[in-house]
Amino acid sequence: MKIQPRAKQEVSLWPVLLPCLAAGIAALLLSSAGCGSAASAAETTPNSAIGKVAQRAVKGKPSYTATAYLLVQPQNAGFAPIETRPKEGEDLAKYAESQATLLKSRPVIEAALKAPEIAKLKLGDRTADPTEWLGERLQTSTSQARRKKDIIEVSVTCDNPAEAAALANALANAYLSDVIGAEMRRKRARYDQLERAMEEPLEKIRRSRSQLKPLVEKLGTTDPHAIALKVQVAAEQLSALARQSAQQEFELRKAKSELESSRALWESLAKTEIPEAAVDKLASTDSTMADMLLPRLAHVTKSLSQERAKDSPDAKTVADLEQQLRKLQSQVAARREELREQLRQRKGAPIQAELKSREAKVHCVQAACKTFVDEVAKKRAQLEQIEKSAEQLAAMRPIIDQLEGELKGLVDERERLLSEINRSPRVTLAQRAETPIKAD
Repeated sequence: MKIQPRAKQEVSLWPVLLPCLAAGIAALLLSSAGCGSAASAAETTPNSAIGKVAQRAVKGKPSYTATAYLLVQPQNAGFAPIETRPKEGEDLAKYAESQATLLKSRPVIEAALKAPEIAKLKLGDRTADPTEWLGERLQTSTSQARRKKDIIEVSVTCDNPAEAAALANALANAYLSDVIGAEMRRKRARYDQLERAMEEPLEKIRRSRSQLKPLVEKLGTTDPHAIALKVQVAAEQLSALARQSAQQEFELRKAKSELESSRALWESLAKTEIPEAAVDKLASTDSTMADMLLPRLAHVTKSLSQERAKDSPDAKTVADLEQQLRKLQSQVAARREELREQLRQRKGAPIQAELKSREAKVHCVQAACKTFVDEVAKKRAQLEQIEKSAEQLAAMRPIIDQLEGELKGLVDERERLLSEINRSPRVTLAQRAETPIKAD
């Protein structure tokens, strides 16, 4: 953007010629007084009569004003959505005025005087305080440009047009470097500081989430309401299993009592005597007794009686028959015991069947009791684990929320700074000061 310097009025001949004549006269007077030039006399002896004449002579010299132009833009121009940009003229004029005032501050003037091109002017040889000298010759003003942008004019007036332009440009450069540039450097430093500050909460969040992961896997959720419901369901399941386990233990005690009753009945039956008549009745129908043992026993008994009835019985035959008789009697007695046991078994068959049934029932109920005891222990351990995990999760959640809140604040500030760093500076050089051709 090319900004034309303000138009200056033409200088008439007499207003310029008369001060020149006065300056010549003053120069002759000063030369005779040993004061050198009128300018030096005006600066070194301002209170003397000669100095006053010299000041009037210097004031009569032509002055030149050089102006540099700085462009001030709205803070969010070109970056924020249209609906969020500042309203037209909102705070922009105030900001431009504050920057114009800041541009006239002593630090900015001192920085401008340190520029290499200004140091060559050796202003210290002309005045005791170059900062004050330049401050008196510096003027700043603001005006609104097109597209709702403001302009800061940096003007320096002195008797040397080239020096006026150099000083105006040095002031504009010093302001852009030491004020606008310093602000950008502060933002970059703060951005780097935020980057470092984010490392600690990020690491803490990573560690907390690594500790949180197994808890979430156990619970299956991080929702407090879902966790509370899960604890409630597990507690109800444990209560139901405990009731079923207690019922099974009651059934086991009952089955064992019934088993003991059947065993006692069976043992009492074993001690009961079987009548001989019942054994005789069964023996009469038993093939072993009726067809084999009893006929043989009768035959041997008869033969032994006949042998003994003889006048001279044969001792060997008698002995053999007696041996056979004892053997058969033993076999008959053993068989009768077998028949007696059969009668006992027949009588105790229902009791024995009931005993076996009750033994099987006891084994079954014992297995069911063990299953329920294991399920209750498993469900109790599961409930304790859920409650423990829920407590740990509840303790860790505020810590993670706090860390995430801190991190979000740092991230938001970092993103805001990054946006400000990446956007163009609010104040930029629109046009350098040009060497004025005409005097003021």
